Amino acid sequence: MNGDEPSPRDPLLLSAAAIAAYFLALFNAGSYNAVNPHAMGTFGVSPSHGPWTMADFFAAQALGLILGPALSERFGPLRAFRWATWTTAGGSLLCASAPSFLPFLGGRILQGLGSGVGVPLGQTLILESHPAERRPVLASFWSMAGLVPYSVSPLVGAWMEAQWGWRSWFLVNGPLLLFLGELCALLGPRLPMRPRPSWDWMGSLLLSGSILSIQSALNMGDDYDWHHSPLVLGLLIGGLAALAYFAIWELGERHPLVDLRLFLRPNFTLGILSLTLAFFFFFGLWTTHLVRLQLPGFGGFTSLLAAAIFLPLLFLSLPAAGLLSQMPPRAQPPRFFACTTLLLFSLYCWLSSSYDFFQRRSWFFPMLGTQLLEGLCLGTLLRPMGGLMVSGLSPRKQLYALELSAAFRTLACGLGIVGFGSVLYQRSAFDQARLTETFPPFGTQTEEIGRQLAESGLQGQQALAWLTRRLLLHVNILSLDDAYRFAAWGFLLLAVGVALPPLFRSGRQWLHSDHVP
Repeated sequence: MNGDEPSPRDPLLLSAAAIAAYFLALFNAGSYNAVNPHAMGTFGVSPSHGPWTMADFFAAQALGLILGPALSERFGPLRAFRWATWTTAGGSLLCASAPSFLPFLGGRILQGLGSGVGVPLGQTLILESHPAERRPVLASFWSMAGLVPYSVSPLVGAWMEAQWGWRSWFLVNGPLLLFLGELCALLGPRLPMRPRPSWDWMGSLLLSGSILSIQSALNMGDDYDWHHSPLVLGLLIGGLAALAYFAIWELGERHPLVDLRLFLRPNFTLGILSLTLAFFFFFGLWTTHLVRLQLPGFGGFTSLLAAAIFLPLLFLSLPAAGLLSQMPPRAQPPRFFACTTLLLFSLYCWLSSSYDFFQRRSWFFPMLGTQLLEGLCLGTLLRPMGGLMVSGLSPRKQLYALELSAAFRTLACGLGIVGFGSVLYQRSAFDQARLTETFPPFGTQTEEIGRQLAESGLQGQQALAWLTRRLLLHVNILSLDDAYRFAAWGFLLLAVGVALPPLFRSGRQWLHSDHVP
């Protein structure tokens, strides 16, 4: 380009390359979830280690989203984007060649860190290569494209696993990202670097240490028995102490890594916390359901069939997001739309908690129907929550607030995975004890079950093994129902929390009005 204006073909090719890299980076979450049980089986580790690789990916991605703007200012968007694609591709190749679990976990962390830095910079490259009048449309398309991985990416990963094995996704992902990153570096505009006084080394180290320590402690909690493990307690206490010191350090910095003063604004605090908790519930359930369906003790589905259940998310999420992006701001009051979406999410979780998993009738197709409702909720969640967060902020602060909210909701995805994993673990133990204690050792029901098993040719240890499998299936179903009910109450309380502040303000105004003596 040599300083000249790009030709009409350059922006189009750059946009195609950046969007393709965007999909590859985001698909590292959804596509991997579909093959996660196969990877853990290859390494010979417990299925409970699977959530570690997903949660650490999102923790690193959230860290990359926070560090990305500072890296862009210091080294330039193009160079930072190029490094980000190299990091993500290197993580993919490390996962593809990992001989054991720990190198694989390291590759997942590199994938998350690189994609966190690269995703917003890819959007910057696209917007800067097009005229100003096209940028709002491109920004809307970019945000809508971010909804696709929740529906399509598991199907892609499951299909590749069925054809060539689970390592094939990483073998394809790595070289493609390298190629697309170099193509974007060749075609991207040479944007000027804004001088940054100094790099906040202390803030970066404190934030990185706190996020990875707390996430590691939460990952290991159920496996290492929480408060009985000095390692888990040490990581958790050390991470919380680092996070507290980070907050104090950033408040004293002239150019902080994270502008914590935004949290003094009630609308921003309410919006970002509500969005974070909403993604905690949504993604925790989404991942848990996808992985559970593939377990032999639950659905026993193939990866392809389990991933196909989430395809209907696409049918309403994209049209709903597109419709909201075209509506004028006055026609979509953010608080009303946010409350409505949260209430619909609560309805979806309540309906999902009543699936007929016990196979008295088919539950596969009813599940597809509720996925349509979830897709509608997903498509209408981000825009009203974003509008609630940025109300009253300057245009520059609005952009920063949206970038920070992306990091928070990404971190919530990782916390949701281990959070709902812990809920299922605790509820499974409770339900198993309850079912075992209430099963009658004698009586007509027990005799009838024994007679039917004997007629089927199952006696002694074989009959006991069959009863144990049925017990575990029952336990898994009840614990998943409990998780959905927990999320339903969570979404309902979020909706109430978003709706209450105007009511409180109206009450205070009424109390202080002249009508009250």
